[in-house]
Amino acid sequence: MKIIIIAFLMILSCSYAGAQQAFTNSGNFQIHTGASVAGFGDFTNTSAASLLNNGNFYLKRTVTNSQASMTTGTGTLYLNGTAAQSVAGTQPFKTYNLVTDNTSGITLNNDLTVAAVHTF
Repeated sequence: MKIIIIAFLMILSCSYAGAQQAFTNSGNFQIHTGASVAGFGDFTNTSAASLLNNGNFYLKRTVTNSQASMTTGTGTLYLNGTAAQSVAGTQPFKTYNLVTDNTSGITLNNDLTVAAVHTF
């Protein structure tokens, strides 16, 4: 019995847990009214993707958009990381409302279109 317990404890001490640091949309990604989605790594919206934000989209790292026909939606994009953030890609990222709260700064390497209100 002691050998089983010791072996079990050794297995537990060697286990590793990790989280994905970035996520990519290459399909149909919709954030509905009243819903919130948070990303703690880089976010990439590919040219084959369809992103529609009608809720709250919180991003903490780099935002890259290559979707040519991106619609504005009615939601809010929050760029509120603690490390420097950037907006990049081959196509403008479009949002209805934008909230920026990053004391490390946000660099625009591509166009960012805001249809309504930008809150600093």
